[in-house]
Amino acid sequence: MRAETTYGRRALLVALVALSLIVTALPAQALQVAQAEQVPPVDPYAPAEPQAVCDPTPKPGVVGFAKLLLEAYPVSGWSGISRDCGVRGGSEHKEGRAFDWAVSVSNPQQKAAADDALATLLAPDEDGTPHALFRRFGLMYIIWNRQIFSAAQPEAGWRPYGCDPAASYDSCHVNHVHFSFSSAGAQMQTSWWSLAPEPAPPATLVERIAGLTPVDTAIDISQRAFPTPGAAARIYLAHAETAHEAMTAAVMAGASHGAVLLTAGGDELEATVDAEIRRLLGDQPEATITVVGGQDALPDTLVEPYRDRYVVDRITGDDRYASARAAARAMERAGQQRTAVLVGADALDEALPMIAVAAANDWPVLFTDRDDLHDDTRGFLVEAGVTSVHLAGSTDAIGRAVREQIAELDDVTVRRHGGEDAAKISVTVAERFFAIPSAYAVAQHDDTPTAAVAAAYAGERRHAPLLVTDGATLTDPVTAYVADTSSPDASGLVFGDRDTVHREVERQLRRVLRR
Repeated sequence: MRAETTYGRRALLVALVALSLIVTALPAQALQVAQAEQVPPVDPYAPAEPQAVCDPTPKPGVVGFAKLLLEAYPVSGWSGISRDCGVRGGSEHKEGRAFDWAVSVSNPQQKAAADDALATLLAPDEDGTPHALFRRFGLMYIIWNRQIFSAAQPEAGWRPYGCDPAASYDSCHVNHVHFSFSSAGAQMQTSWWSLAPEPAPPATLVERIAGLTPVDTAIDISQRAFPTPGAAARIYLAHAETAHEAMTAAVMAGASHGAVLLTAGGDELEATVDAEIRRLLGDQPEATITVVGGQDALPDTLVEPYRDRYVVDRITGDDRYASARAAARAMERAGQQRTAVLVGADALDEALPMIAVAAANDWPVLFTDRDDLHDDTRGFLVEAGVTSVHLAGSTDAIGRAVREQIAELDDVTVRRHGGEDAAKISVTVAERFFAIPSAYAVAQHDDTPTAAVAAAYAGERRHAPLLVTDGATLTDPVTAYVADTSSPDASGLVFGDRDTVHREVERQLRRVLRR
């Protein structure tokens, strides 16, 4: 290793993380330095490169930058890199060159994290070079809290950014920071990536996330997603045995950067669920608990104790189709999305991998019968002006007739993500949407409520695909995908107890990641 490179790595690390405490998470050898001979100069300000083609695969520089932020600020979240090209408007998201960092102005801890990170990125270096890290990463512009900073007008500093919160809450960027990269920055061709530390192997190569019951496992996932008390502003609550509602709740939680919890129902919540709700929401008076499902499974008595302290509402309908439509309407009002994921109502196992994608991209999930597009589903596609539909599963899950019915709608493109079985479908989805995973999540395809919660966490929080197993072993296509795409710092997440996902699955995943 060249001496100047090692020194530069240390210099940039110190500049990037002095305010964020990431240094404490790095191995000591990452901070060892030798005498510098030469450090590359700070890059010129990035040129303006608006989206020109459709290539939403996440680019390595964007993924690497996102991972740095998430590791430095655990209170924050992942709100996505890719955006489907069917969504209206131009965006670097459609070239995999933009990252939305999930932090909220209304959450004091998240706002402090965002302000800290942005101040660090825009600070001068030790030689007085302005906006040094912003330039070394190849950033074109940043949007946060109704303001924009751009490489095109750096001398102007932060400028007002026009938005209409009534039309789209997301447009004001008060619930996320938007980072857009030049092509060079996105492809790791700027000076940061010649100086950044080589990734260290994770402390835990494969971690099992499991409780005694699905309710306990959901709590375990919630505590990993929100390690800091009071860090969540919204909770979605579903019954542990109603798979469709659990899937809907998981996607809604991903879209709003909230938590999803499960309950066995009854007249009152489990003590462990109650404790997690209070830990997550703390003293936030505007925090919201959304019940996903009807009164029969989740009576009002479950959430009555919280009405004096938080906002409590419910997403439900006459059946699974109507409930999903109601959830999609709520998501559409918040995000103005024009993409939806369609799930075969009787083949949820084939749809689980797309739940990770939907949660990461804020796409609503709708249900359909195999051979006929349900009226509620059709109604939402039309009323929301959906232009892109992803079919989650094979023709056994969603028949060709349904695809033809969707194609007959005005200006709607349809793409199927299928395969011979659930495991192969999970690889297909992973290859299409997770070109550079930071982790690999594995769940049992028949353990639907747990797998749905796991998928949302994996996609939205960890930029990880959900790979499914029969519980006994990983298939050859799954292990081949992991072997072909894993980086030195990649890790594995296994969801479910050893009765659900056998220890051999852990062993297989660990062997592949060690190669």
